[in-house]
Amino acid sequence: MKKLRESGGGFTLVEVVIFLAISAMLIFSAMLSVQGRTSAIQYTDATRAVESFLDRRIAQVLRGSVVAENRECRWNGNTSYAWGAGVSDGSCIFLGYMFRLDSSRPGEIDVIQMYGGRLPSDDQCFIDNPEDPLQCVFPVPVGDTLTAVETFQIPWGMIVTQASQNTDNTRLFGYLRDPTGQTLIPVSFRVNTEDDIDNQNAYREVHATSEIDEEFEVEICMFGSNQRNSAITLGSDAFQYSLNVVFDDSQACPDTVVTGP
Repeated sequence: MKKLRESGGGFTLVEVVIFLAISAMLIFSAMLSVQGRTSAIQYTDATRAVESFLDRRIAQVLRGSVVAENRECRWNGNTSYAWGAGVSDGSCIFLGYMFRLDSSRPGEIDVIQMYGGRLPSDDQCFIDNPEDPLQCVFPVPVGDTLTAVETFQIPWGMIVTQASQNTDNTRLFGYLRDPTGQTLIPVSFRVNTEDDIDNQNAYREVHATSEIDEEFEVEICMFGSNQRNSAITLGSDAFQYSLNVVFDDSQACPDTVVTGP
């Protein structure tokens, strides 16, 4: 029988082709595996970054102080505020933060800094309005505008697809401090009502559906280009707040952007 290949004669063309095909398949599989792991890491990192961002800002509200964000402010004893360099006289107090979501910028979260008028804790207004102390201090955004003191960019292309309190869409939500104590007051505004952020009656309307002593919940749904979803839930009562993260919750996070006007 004639030998097909002499010893040391090398490989046939068919064997080389088979070897290259198998090598290519192995390399392609490895690349898909690495790409999938990288995508999962980026997705988790983006979600945790948003969680950390919210936690940091809310912790500042709990402490009742801000760093490197002081604004000059003078309160005239009613709804009128004066803003600008050199006008601060200690009549304003830091109340907390509102978070703004804009459907035209679904990958960003704005931070609105809120102030109010300083009143002594034994002021008659607080005595007459024990369930709505914000009514007495007239909360306003810094500078009487909705200018953000920070815009947080969500990493790795993740975007906010929905934010809701119970079943109502919202684009402004946050935590303000009770001016008479050390507790948090959750506040949220439904779509198209953000102009009321400097209207004291708006806070009473919010409390009509979410009283200070009741559970408060805002769910932020995020979606990534890797088809992964996550939901971050902010909860609060009169004494505490909590952050809860759920990964890959497709039912809680629709793909359609519904936040904003």
